[in-house]
Amino acid sequence: MPRIRVNLPLMLTLLILGVLVHAVSSAEGKLDPISGKVKEIVSSENKELYVEKIVSSEIKDTENQRITIDLICKNLLKGAESCVDIFFFSLVDTSGEEYQPKLIGSKILAARIPARDIVHGTLTFVMPKTENATKLIYSENDGSDFEVDLSSTKDPLDKPPESEWKLVRNKGLKLADSNIELRIYDETRIDNYYIMDISIRNIGSGIVNYHALYAYLKSASGFVFDAALYADIESKIESGTLEYGQLVRGKIAFDTGNESGPFMLIYDDIAGSYFATGQLVPKISSEVTAEILGTEDLIKISKYNAYWDPSTNTYKIIGEVSNESGKPVNEIKINSILRDKSDEVISKLNSTLTGYVETVPVTLSPNASLPFFLEFNIPNTTANNVGSYELSINYSFSTPKIAALEITSAELIQASKPTPLSKYILWQIKGQIENIGDSRSTHTLITAALYDSNDSIIGVGGFSVLDQQPRELNPGQSKLFSIEVALPKSFQPSSFYIYAESDQFVSTESKAETTLEIPSESTEPLPAQSKNQTLIWRLTTRAPA
Repeated sequence: MPRIRVNLPLMLTLLILGVLVHAVSSAEGKLDPISGKVKEIVSSENKELYVEKIVSSEIKDTENQRITIDLICKNLLKGAESCVDIFFFSLVDTSGEEYQPKLIGSKILAARIPARDIVHGTLTFVMPKTENATKLIYSENDGSDFEVDLSSTKDPLDKPPESEWKLVRNKGLKLADSNIELRIYDETRIDNYYIMDISIRNIGSGIVNYHALYAYLKSASGFVFDAALYADIESKIESGTLEYGQLVRGKIAFDTGNESGPFMLIYDDIAGSYFATGQLVPKISSEVTAEILGTEDLIKISKYNAYWDPSTNTYKIIGEVSNESGKPVNEIKINSILRDKSDEVISKLNSTLTGYVETVPVTLSPNASLPFFLEFNIPNTTANNVGSYELSINYSFSTPKIAALEITSAELIQASKPTPLSKYILWQIKGQIENIGDSRSTHTLITAALYDSNDSIIGVGGFSVLDQQPRELNPGQSKLFSIEVALPKSFQPSSFYIYAESDQFVSTESKAETTLEIPSESTEPLPAQSKNQTLIWRLTTRAPA
């Protein structure tokens, strides 16, 4: 049976500190409140607050009722921070009376959570049955307020804030900073308790304090649990100090109730060491806008898209330059500006289109298109804040090249299977190209663009040294080629476009308009060519306009 032991001095200290901080903050000047409704994301620069549900229930044999509010808070700061504090909440009724949350019954902790993570909690208030809860107020230390109208629900509903952290099994993990090394040997569940077997080693220059209450466990849904000091387990960590090189190993139990793993272990000591297990996988906003300059020109950027590319850890802008001028062009230069959601410039990039080696010329024939991509080496946390980008183009007219590179076959193959842990899927365009000209074709390059069912460009290929390119082709010679395109697994290609060029030649006009289309449901699927190739689509040719 568990043995109950309460650490009164520590708990009283936390309560007094919370009350004092709240009193100081309420005396400072207030900013305009940030207002919202139930099931609406109420957001500041630091956090998102979301009231998920409000429930009232009678308290038997009293004149009071219990108000229970479920809420979610997301930390938008760049570092770990306490997203909510129970002492900063208050409930307002129809008469204007304010009520504070009940410490017993409320389930929300002020633990510091990592950037882009969420905390889920429950607040409990007691108020007269004759009154209705009208407003939930959260007062920040900086003087700003969140106000949620509890009598109104947003329509349509906002999607609740989501964590951008991926949680995995913690067993075997080792985390360290300049002061301590934390190692996780095992994690087990016994009834309602989740038990972490850890060690803490002093690797710094001074004395290290440790305490079980520095540790928290957080579920994927955002509920945070502190250490169950009263749990009856063997070899548990309590508190103490460590000299340089000293190590303490033991177990910490957390009463997680019905919450299931995986869990994030948070260790936050008073000396500045902070650890959180898991991996940050930022979500890219879908509200990125694009401004394309020179759209009335006959040589223009006709299609474009942008996303975080997990295969290269870069922010990628892909697109297509089309030539409707009737003349060939080269020295094509793409100018780009990346801005954040506040319209501040993140990065600028000017890129002249080249092939897989810099000596390969890039000439765009009349009535043809040429894919391109731009890669921004910015952190994934910065990529999550991209709000817009601007593209423009410069070029020169050039001497025509003979159309003598004929793509005689091509097929699109899904070369890797999606898995729960994979971030992207590898696609391959395989085919054959023939030199139908009367001279040798040197530096022969194939580029490709992939499109979804809405004809939006979603991927480009042909620029990697890993591709199987034709390179050199004698007159009448044919060669196989293979172009790889890694796409985020949420992207589904439905057609593709191929363009070929060498020092002497370009694609024949008929094949410059070649695309691949998904067969209808009534069409019998083509067989895969090898075990890891799971899908092949039919090739169709559109007559040039």
